[in-house]
Order: sequence, then structure tokens, then C-alpha cells
Amino acid sequence: MIPTGSRKPHRKSRNGCGHCKRRKIKCDETKPHCRNCIKHSITCDFPEILARKAASISQSPGGFMDSISTHPSTSSHPPPSVATPGSVSGQTISPHMGVDAIPLLEDETHLALNMVDLELLHNFVTSTCFTISQNQELRTLWRVEVPRLAFQYDFVMRAILAVSAAHMAHWKPDRADFYISRAIAHHKIGLRGPTTILPHVNKDNCSPLYIFSALTAILSLAMPRKPDDILFVGSEGVAEWLFLLRGITSIVQSSRDWILNGSIGAMIHRVNIPGVDPTLQAPYQGQPQPQGPASVDSNGGGGSASHMATPTTTATATTAIEHARPPEHDHLLELRRFIERDLSGSGLHDNIPIYMGAMDELERSYTHVYNLGPADCNLRSIFSWACQVTNDYLMLLSQHTPHALLIFAHYSILLHRLDSFWWVKGWGTHLITRIYHLIEPVYRQWVRWPIEEIGWVPR
Repeated sequence: MIPTGSRKPHRKSRNGCGHCKRRKIKCDETKPHCRNCIKHSITCDFPEILARKAASISQSPGGFMDSISTHPSTSSHPPPSVATPGSVSGQTISPHMGVDAIPLLEDETHLALNMVDLELLHNFVTSTCFTISQNQELRTLWRVEVPRLAFQYDFVMRAILAVSAAHMAHWKPDRADFYISRAIAHHKIGLRGPTTILPHVNKDNCSPLYIFSALTAILSLAMPRKPDDILFVGSEGVAEWLFLLRGITSIVQSSRDWILNGSIGAMIHRVNIPGVDPTLQAPYQGQPQPQGPASVDSNGGGGSASHMATPTTTATATTAIEHARPPEHDHLLELRRFIERDLSGSGLHDNIPIYMGAMDELERSYTHVYNLGPADCNLRSIFSWACQVTNDYLMLLSQHTPHALLIFAHYSILLHRLDSFWWVKGWGTHLITRIYHLIEPVYRQWVRWPIEEIGWVPR
């Protein structure tokens, strides 16, 4: 018989959930949910279970955008149950309760911070955004409006983090490999978004696509260069990033009015990032006209009829150039004449319109630089030419044909003039070095001007 006044012995709960411990009641230690928590419709918070969940999320390569999705349609977790004001999952919360006593929602037990990606986002809005443009208005757009779009479209956030990671690699060379791998991973994941929505462009997603194309272009220049890199083309043709950029630019061109009326409209209005200005489109339409045997070449010497031709430009191109002719016009005109002379009597004369079209676009890029100044056309002067030249020209460039390389050498001057931007720095010198060693000695006199402008010394 149990003596009167004595209590029945019981087993103490040493591994109970946090809620039971805070309420100082016995926990039956049933996992993952004890009976007390089930009774009160709250989620158990056994320490070892929460630790395992937090560790699995923090080690995920997807980063915080995978663990905390801001877009309703892409959320990886079910929405929390609706609770009335002053309650969580049916449990009343008193204003006098301590923080530790407030129960967590199901989703909140899974939250984890990816400090690397938070660092990248902070770097973008406090530093990188100011290095994309010299125009104060556009800097504000990159700092405020672009991140705002990124919280709606995951692929824009990925592009932001990728460019920021490349920026961090530039300033932290001791950790460059880590940040570059992060940039590649974010951009690779981000590519899935544009690929999916390109067939369905509308007024809501055209601006995010536009931003993604701009950040992709910047990232392509910011990534480490290989010794044989020619930027736009590779051994298999057009570079993948440029193929994407040209495709997005072409589609977004039809959405120009939507973008102009949106939150980033000033970017197109100021013609400052990859895009197309309809007033500057004038494909080459002329045909070379052979000269007589007595014709004189640009150096004052004689030439055979098979290798001589008069310089040809379209009426539209001439109008655009004469409207505000850049000082470089004479050098570009000499190159144009040489290409026409050199090919007019050969079996490659069919390529002349291709090269002349590329020259037309190059003169327009120089005109932009001369008339608008670097503050308003730094990005445009680089990428408008790449977006407007024909696929035929890019194919000839990938084959390292001498005339395509000569035109590209004159393009490298534009890159060099923007050498103060960290993501452009060194590209002009790299390209002229590579081109000089690719062309035969007989053509090297035609890259003398680019060499002098860039300040490179042949070795």
C-alpha cells in the first residue's frame, strides 16, 4: 500500500520539445510532434530536428533564393495556415509572452540565411550598381528599380548575384576562384527563366528580360579571359552568351513601348544598355563598282582593275554619318575602301555586302560615342554593334577571315576607350593582341591605327 500523501513516481522528460519546456509541462517526446503540441495545433521544435533542417538548407547550392522564394508561383514550400490576428495556428499570443514562448510556423522552422548571397546582394546595391553607368539617373535605376524587379523574377536576381560575384572576384583576387564559380552557378540557373518565357513576352516580363540581357552582356566581359578568346565567337560559332543576347534584344525590340512606359524606361530613352534604336538601322545595300586600270588607290599607287573599287555607302548610312561625323570616319573609310578593293576581283566578292554592313554598324557605334559622350552611351557603344551585325559576319569572324578580323580590330578601340570600367578593362588590348597574331603580315598595316589608339606594342 502506498503511504498517504506520497506521489506516484514518474519518469522525468529530459529530451522534450522546446514548447513543453517553456510551458514547464511534461513532454512525451514523441517525434516529430508530441501530443501536447498536436493538442494545441503548434509545431514541435525538437532541437536536433531543427538543427538537421537548418544544416541541410545552409549547405544547399541554390542559396537563399531557393530556400526563400519571393515569387508566389515558384515557392517551394506550401503557404502557412491562415491565422487570425493575435494567434498563430490557432494558439492565442499574449503581448506579455517572451520571444522564446512564441510558437513558430511550419515554414519558419525551415528558414536559413545564405550569407554569401546576402553579401553579393549588398555589394550590388552599394557598389556594383554604380559601376555600370556614369549617368546618375541610370545609377539610381540600377540601385533601386532593378533589385525591385529581382524580387519578382528569380532570373533577374540570379543575374544580379552573378555580376556582383564577378565584381567581388575582381577586388578580392585571393578568393577569385570562389566568386567566379558562384557567378557561373547563378547565371546558369538564371538562364532557365528567360528560356521559358521568351515565347511568351508581355508587358510584365519584357523589362526583366531586358535587364537580364544587359547583365548577361556585362558578365561576359567581366569573366576571366582565355588566351585565345575573341569574345563574340568561338571554335563552334557565335558565343552562347551573345546568341542569347541577340535573341533577347531582337524580341524585346518589339516590346520597346512597354519598356519605355515601365519602371526602367529611362534606360531605353537614354539609349544606354543593349537595345536597338530604330533610327539607326540601315543595312548595306550597295554593290562595289569596279574602277578602270588608271585608278589610284588610297596610298597613291596604281592598282589593277580586278582589285580596285569605288567606296560604296547607302544613302541612309551616309546621312547618319554626315549628320554628326566622328573624327574616326576617315580611318573607317580607308578600311572600307581597302576591303572593297581587295575582294572585288576575287572569288569572295559576295562577302563584300556582309563586311560593308558590319562597317555601317561600326560607324554608327563611333557616332554614338562622339555625339552622346561616355556617360550616356558606354554600354550601347559596346553592344549595339554586336547585336546588329549579321550572323554571316559573325560566322566569317569565327573562321578568322582577315577582313572580318580587320573590322573587329577597329571595334576593339571602342572597348579600350571604356577601359576605366572594371568589367571592360583589358579587353581592347587583349583583342588587338589576338587579332595581330591571327592575320597574315600583309594585312597588319591595316591594324596600325587600332594599335596606336590602344597603345599596344607588337611583340
